[in-house]
Amino acid sequence: MKVGFLLHALVMKPKPLVNETYNRTVPIKRLLLLLLVGTVFFQCDPSGDSRLWIINPTSDSLYYYHTFDRHKLPVSTPFRPYDEKNLLPKEKINLKLGTGKWEEFIFNDSSDSSMLFYIFQNKIIKTTSWEAIRRNKLYKVYKVKLKDLEQNNWRVRLDNSYIID
Repeated sequence: MKVGFLLHALVMKPKPLVNETYNRTVPIKRLLLLLLVGTVFFQCDPSGDSRLWIINPTSDSLYYYHTFDRHKLPVSTPFRPYDEKNLLPKEKINLKLGTGKWEEFIFNDSSDSSMLFYIFQNKIIKTTSWEAIRRNKLYKVYKVKLKDLEQNNWRVRLDNSYIID
């Protein structure tokens, strides 16, 4: 009996610790199901918040940079040629968040529930160094409060109504 057992152990393939026929797509399916249930349960909007619109009512092309009051202009230029932050005359652009709501970002990143929009003329961006633009303040700053956004249906007109600098 002992010889038969040893022969069987040597000849036969050892039993695998994990089932070899295990389908590797099961964890992916479970993960996708968990993600779907989580999205429905927490009512997350996977497309993000798209209520905020920036409107250029002027006859000039403008560049904009938006931030919250705790932040300053970046040290290096935030613009590239053919940048999406370039507003053509009479154009309006929808600012979309990847996730979350604008109120959350404004509330968490701003000390006074406001957003800042730095506005630059196209000709200045094209002809002046970023260092000179920052040093000489060759821009306008628009400060928009959360209550203003809500009252104006999340539309920001880049005219003189919000200028603080």
